[in-house]
Amino acid sequence: MDRSRSTASAEPTRPPWGRLGGVFVAGGAAGAAIALALLPQRGPQEATSTAFALGALIFGAALLGWTAAVVGGRGLETTYESVETESQFTEAGARRAMLLLCALGLGGMVGASVISAVLT
Repeated sequence: MDRSRSTASAEPTRPPWGRLGGVFVAGGAAGAAIALALLPQRGPQEATSTAFALGALIFGAALLGWTAAVVGGRGLETTYESVETESQFTEAGARRAMLLLCALGLGGMVGASVISAVLT
């Protein structure tokens, strides 16, 4: 086992604030676009509810994934190191990825809510 490969300590521990903000805005735009695209077919209430539900689905799945990364990420990282795979998986990387997905889903929910407030 190669003990010199300690990628977890080399990675930054702070969240990527700039990318989080960008992904949140992109999620908001996507949520608003989905609500507006569904508006002619389903009406304002159902269109915004559907867009909000899609954002909530992404947010919930990402939150579950973040929890799994916190609980089992270190063990999975150690397993990859012990079997000497070429995987670049790290606990910190998994947490950052799930945090970005949480921002995307949250942005989608906010975008759908804003469109709902504008339409009603």
